[in-house]
Amino acid sequence: MNDKNSASLAIASSPWLSLAYALMRRKRVLIAFPLIVMVVVFATTHFMRDKYTATLKIAPSTSAQLYMWALRNNGLAQSIARQSNLQAHYGGVTPERARDILETRVQFVSNLQDSYVDVKATDTDPEMAKQLANQYGTGMVDLLLGLHLTNVSNAIYELHARRDLAVKSLAKARDRLTQPDVKDAVAAVSQSTRLGLVSMAGMEAETTLSSINLQGAEKQEILSQSLDQNELVRLQERLAGIQHALADEMQSKSSGQLGQLTAAIGALQDEAYWEAMIDRIDRRVEVLDVTERNEIKLIPAETPTEPSGPRRIMLTIAAGLAALLLAIAYVLVAEQFRRLRASN
Repeated sequence: MNDKNSASLAIASSPWLSLAYALMRRKRVLIAFPLIVMVVVFATTHFMRDKYTATLKIAPSTSAQLYMWALRNNGLAQSIARQSNLQAHYGGVTPERARDILETRVQFVSNLQDSYVDVKATDTDPEMAKQLANQYGTGMVDLLLGLHLTNVSNAIYELHARRDLAVKSLAKARDRLTQPDVKDAVAAVSQSTRLGLVSMAGMEAETTLSSINLQGAEKQEILSQSLDQNELVRLQERLAGIQHALADEMQSKSSGQLGQLTAAIGALQDEAYWEAMIDRIDRRVEVLDVTERNEIKLIPAETPTEPSGPRRIMLTIAAGLAALLLAIAYVLVAEQFRRLRASN
């Protein structure tokens, strides 16, 4: 009897022994509750479909912030949801809901370790995950090119603007050639002089375009150069060309035809120059069209083969440990209430 009393006093005097005794008395709860939770979690996850994550990578660039802005554009997400028919894929939801679900399942990560921008798309269908990730990449490129926010697309836009101006100027030059006095004088211009004017016009057009950095990445001040400055150079070369042409023609023409001859050669040179300008702009645009989409380097996503997220067994174990901690906390609180009641 005395031994039992002394053991009780020892347990009461040691908080650790008291805790161990309380846990031993509730050992069934500590064992049963985590096991039940683990079985429920395992059964629940067993019937859940696996999710797969596909990753598209955008190569390092100084325009990474611009890429992130384009990727987060609501219009881009809405367009992808419509193209992939996500309304049906997500169970017949509304277009707005499909877009919202898509935005929750796609992540944009600026990877500081390798400086890539990653587009991570998650879906229960691995092929759909791959498709969504790649669509974000191509959609971002289309958006940036459409808004002329890349160097090459901006250069193409500038060339198209210059071509429109050249077409209008060519029409004016041809109108001048149809005027009666100029038309008669043009008929008197020799073929060799006309060939010389065409060759010189080609050189002038090439000089005008070459004086502007169409890539626009390093020398923005050259890109902002006005057409008047370039035209000033062209007019100086044009004057020299007219002088040479007139010198040849004056050897066989009378002085009374000098004014009409000057106007005719000037009109012919204008026509040849703007034709050459249009031709060289078209050539540059063809080259830039080929390289335009390659300015942004994309590493396409591949079909994922392994499910993403925690494994079922790891998730079950984690749930069991969490349930065990909750059970221990419950036992401690219950023991504390028991002691309070006993003391009262």
